[in-house]
Amino acid sequence: MTHTFKGGDLIQATRSKLNTYINQYLDLWDFYGVIQVIKQGEVLFEGAYGYANIEFGIKNKIDSCFSLASVSKQFTAFAIMILYDQKLLDIDQPAQRYLPADMQIDQSITVHHLLSHTSGLYNFYNFEDDFFAGYNRMNYSKNDFFQRYIMKKADKATWDNI
Repeated sequence: MTHTFKGGDLIQATRSKLNTYINQYLDLWDFYGVIQVIKQGEVLFEGAYGYANIEFGIKNKIDSCFSLASVSKQFTAFAIMILYDQKLLDIDQPAQRYLPADMQIDQSITVHHLLSHTSGLYNFYNFEDDFFAGYNRMNYSKNDFFQRYIMKKADKATWDNI
């Protein structure tokens, strides 16, 4: 666990309240993550707790990175629509137009299909050979993952419709 505190009476009182509140929470619940409270650009509290990776015994640090999972979907869609509004991207064109050469998907799949989860691409969260348990994640490549899970032939029952 890491804490950072800086001077000033009012700021110190706020930090003390935050510390008390967070520690009371941590006494009741396990928490694996990072907490940072910033007010007007000044860090009032920060702490890293638990493990970033239990399997390898890697503890969280203030600068630990976390998977955003589905939280990032709306931001990705918004960024795509900004590009669409600026006429830098056409959502009705094949998505492969915007992908690197080693990650081409079927020509019939448009950006709109990807945005609306109707592409027909395999839903890689339904791992048959479980990427998270059975696959050596230390040595996998982006291309290997793409070929093994994304380009896997899917039927309508496994379409990406999350």
